[in-house]
Amino acid sequence: MAAKPITKTLAEQSLRAIEKQFADYLFPGAGPVDRPTLFPPGHDGPHWVICWEGNAPYQWTLAAFCGGTDEEIADEMDALGFPDGGRIDSVPVPAGVHPEAINGYTLGLYPA
Repeated sequence: MAAKPITKTLAEQSLRAIEKQFADYLFPGAGPVDRPTLFPPGHDGPHWVICWEGNAPYQWTLAAFCGGTDEEIADEMDALGFPDGGRIDSVPVPAGVHPEAINGYTLGLYPA
């Protein structure tokens, strides 16, 4: 038997955490494809998902919550004298949520 999806409140908390983590990539007036978007169960399987296709760091789902490096810009930033350029800081995962990359632009949100 499949686990029940997390609550909408937890899904929204997860989205806010991702928006905080990747704030440097979000631009005012950006359309829905250009920012992380929350989709309910049934859209892409039986659980909540966050999709972000445009203006996102490459493979952002692998750095979601835990942090990492945006490899596409890290070398360029280093060459310009910004050795921490491309660093993506971590943010806490909301209690009760287990995030898992589905692919490079979709993050599944499962019960912990």
